[in-house]
Amino acid sequence: MLNPYVRHLRKQGKVDTKRKRGKMKIIAILGSPHRNGNGATALSTFLEGAKANNNEVLSYELCTRNIKNCLGCRKCIDNGGKCVIKDDFNEIFENIQSADTVIIESPIYINQVNGITKTFLDRCYPLTNEQHKPRFGKRNLIMICTYAVPIPFIFTGYIRRTAKSLK
Repeated sequence: MLNPYVRHLRKQGKVDTKRKRGKMKIIAILGSPHRNGNGATALSTFLEGAKANNNEVLSYELCTRNIKNCLGCRKCIDNGGKCVIKDDFNEIFENIQSADTVIIESPIYINQVNGITKTFLDRCYPLTNEQHKPRFGKRNLIMICTYAVPIPFIFTGYIRRTAKSLK
């Protein structure tokens, strides 16, 4: 049985859960520093549904990882997607390359994802080539964002643009 949220996304045509027969590889990124907060709860609920459907799930908590800022050197473009920085991001990036679905959770602070998640997203630059096309194939991307503003559409454009650059 699919998680109700996945069913909702599939009906809207926003996620392709039938892309592969059998098990999917799902990479989950918790960007919130609050391991038991609203974002973590939403992400874990989503992942329970994924695991119940026998999918392979790998989870990463960014607040426990040593991920340095992107240098903007663009050597990843020349190196076939390999970053010159040696840190915990490399393990996550290797798994993202072969993932069917990537789920990124982040709280929204001052109209954008928090700093830890932004650093992570900047380091995902090698997912695209010189023409900003997917270097390692397309994948589903789901962003789970939590925020306290009562007007959700304020962040819709930002989240869409961010998601588009990662697919």
